[in-house]
Amino acid sequence: MEIEGHNVTDRNNIEQHILEYYRSLLGSEGCKVASFHNNFWEEEWNLDPVASNTLEQPFTLEEVYFVVFDSDPTGTPGPDGISFSFYQTYWDLVKEDILKVVNSFYDGTLQLVKLNKACISLIPKNKNAKLVTQYRPISLVNCSAKILTKMLTNRLELVMDSLIENTQAGFMKGRYILDNAVLAHEIIHDCKTSRQQGVIIKVDFEKAYDRVSWSYMDEVLTLRGFGNRWRGWIQSIFKSSLTCILFNGTPSIYFPCKRGLRQGDPLSPFLFNIAADTLARMFHRGRQAQIIHGLGPSILNNIPITNIHYADDIIFFLQANVYNIEHVKWAMLLFEALTGIKINFSKTELIGINIDESLCHHLAQVFGCKVGSLPLHYLGIPLHYRKLTNSDWSCVVDKVSSKLQQWKGAFLSIGGRLILVNSVLSAVPLYTLSMYKMPENVKKQINIIRRTFLWQGGHSHTKKYALVNWARACLRKEFDGMGILELGQMNISLLLKWWWKLKSPNHQGLWKTMIRTKYENNRTLSKMSPFWKEIQKLNPLGHSSCRYQLGNGRVVSFWNDIWVGDCSLASCFSYLYKICSNRECTVAEVVVTHGRNLLFQRSLTGMLLHDFYELLDVIQNTVISPEEDEPVWRWDSKGCFSTQSCYNFLNFRGIKVKHSNLWWKIKIPYKVQIFMWLLHKNRILTKTNLLKRGWVGSPNCTFCTQDEDSTHLFLSCPYIQHLWFWMGYNQNVFQSWTNLQDVVNFSLCLQNNNKQSFLLVYSAFCWNVVSQIGGARVHWALDTTRLGLHPSPDGPTCRDASRKKCRDGYCSLSECGGGWIELRRWKAAQKKKKNLISKAFAFT
Repeated sequence: MEIEGHNVTDRNNIEQHILEYYRSLLGSEGCKVASFHNNFWEEEWNLDPVASNTLEQPFTLEEVYFVVFDSDPTGTPGPDGISFSFYQTYWDLVKEDILKVVNSFYDGTLQLVKLNKACISLIPKNKNAKLVTQYRPISLVNCSAKILTKMLTNRLELVMDSLIENTQAGFMKGRYILDNAVLAHEIIHDCKTSRQQGVIIKVDFEKAYDRVSWSYMDEVLTLRGFGNRWRGWIQSIFKSSLTCILFNGTPSIYFPCKRGLRQGDPLSPFLFNIAADTLARMFHRGRQAQIIHGLGPSILNNIPITNIHYADDIIFFLQANVYNIEHVKWAMLLFEALTGIKINFSKTELIGINIDESLCHHLAQVFGCKVGSLPLHYLGIPLHYRKLTNSDWSCVVDKVSSKLQQWKGAFLSIGGRLILVNSVLSAVPLYTLSMYKMPENVKKQINIIRRTFLWQGGHSHTKKYALVNWARACLRKEFDGMGILELGQMNISLLLKWWWKLKSPNHQGLWKTMIRTKYENNRTLSKMSPFWKEIQKLNPLGHSSCRYQLGNGRVVSFWNDIWVGDCSLASCFSYLYKICSNRECTVAEVVVTHGRNLLFQRSLTGMLLHDFYELLDVIQNTVISPEEDEPVWRWDSKGCFSTQSCYNFLNFRGIKVKHSNLWWKIKIPYKVQIFMWLLHKNRILTKTNLLKRGWVGSPNCTFCTQDEDSTHLFLSCPYIQHLWFWMGYNQNVFQSWTNLQDVVNFSLCLQNNNKQSFLLVYSAFCWNVVSQIGGARVHWALDTTRLGLHPSPDGPTCRDASRKKCRDGYCSLSECGGGWIELRRWKAAQKKKKNLISKAFAFT
């Protein structure tokens, strides 16, 4: 670790440095040098008395039960070592004691200092973290204390929407992280296209959660209408907190805290939002007084937006003049004086739009920060007014590629690699794909990384064959694929969610106001932002996948949406649609005018006139109501859009392949499931398949003179037939199997338990055969004495000592050393089932 410019390796010195840093940070009150003016908070911003009284109602056993069982039982416990799994398992024994603790907390008689302890676990923010400030302190709080704070959180959540300005999206129900990313992107695009001269300031706070003043929190809660009891609960939680630092699992001494909000406590995000909302209200006052001027469309009470927040990630959009920047800086310094939250000006950056470089540097100097450039990385998303280039996407490709450096792909089985491909490599780009359409070149690069890791273990210099075409591998398992995520289809599904949210009345947000303000009267594709342009391209898919329960008709497209019958009017009256001049009209616009506003490019005669009269009948029979239009997603049984249902629809390949999930449902190792699936697709590298791929060699089987294909290797080879016979299967049975599909058909004729047992033994047999054949190819000989195999003119015979047991109808598989598997069969005594059942098997 780097301490005062020197690299320190001594453990005691490092621990002492970290401990002193956090004791200084959390153990000192800081300095609060400002207070609110009495008239700062408007009445509508504050908590009403009814809601305040609701927050202070006595706690009930039902509340406690919900908190305990809504918590993750596998979560890391606090210093006492008791997790929520304990409380859930022994609920009937401990519920009365927990309720007594909760009631004591309500009365203010609980000695909370005995429960309110936490260990700070330091998580590095980046790979090369050396400074103590480059570690994120996550508090592991006792679950007994979490029960109390989570009950307060559940109550506070009910009133948060009325307390916090809509520019804050962090940890708010119904507001999402990407809402702010879209909002910022649209403002940047509008500023650029409308030639507004402006600046974007991305603010960075230094240890924002750890510096919040407790006296400030009490003051702001008082001014915003919270009752005395509620504020007393918050202060008792603050002042009773004891914290230690974990060093390699060993806790340090405990020290009392005097400021800050614990990262890891469920109550902290809401308290921080209340603390940070002061800054949003200060900007609101600045907009009202016309001393702070924003950018973009006028969507906040006919005033352009100036600031958006996601917890402590804040961006300002300001007109480019010194007067504006000075007022914003004074507001930031006043906010620091009020809250104790320190602005890190060295990491804050200012980006100019439509201004020259000299003015940009001058404004950055006035604000005291550095100059940045587009694309701006905000909330993990690169933002630009134009379409992102391949170089802008390089951060996503690099992030996927960097995961490979942490794994030893060569030492992982194909099952392990497939799990990592699906759960990690495929998941990394999804966040960015939720907002932007991925270029084909970027998709190709990521697919190469995924494919190389799957088949070659991530080592591109090692030539290994891809056993399955990538398009086939990306099919769902029920359509005979491997279930790997198809990024292009998932990208469309994620983007279509925005289309759905815009149509649905259940989703609200500032971003919807922005989109409607910008594009309601301007639907020219060339003037749209890159984000919204891609969403508009999904209109045909959205219209065909959604039908409407008609309400007021203001959202539903008259021609393109399905709102009457089973198809759109554009499909039913295709000839009228082709010559219609106003194809974007809504149902409300047409029904209110009884169809008189439908304009056509030429006069209607003949069949066109007949179709128009039929269309008028539809219009006359349509009744609109004051209610909102309700979209119904056609590809989900509940009618609600989900990304997964959309992806399943896009990945649909007609009739499902019969028994396609057969191998994926057997309880065998994942690598063996994949092997059996490949085997029955004739994709394993037998000699005949190797020849097709350009391999130079003889196609003859290692043990006989016949060509080696999948059927021969596992069924018709004399040595393999001997193994089938040795396992106890009648020679007439296994010799009737002309190909591997016959084996599957044989298993399907068995009863369910017997089928599972047979497939288990069959899978173990094939896996061990191919494992030993691989070794035999290397040494060019099979140690036949291990299994008692000796060829004879009359066919294979068995001289193994266990053959008598085989004839008696017993079967078992056991390891007999050297990587070999001993196979025997048996019949369970005193069982009604007459079929042979496997009871043991092994995989190597």
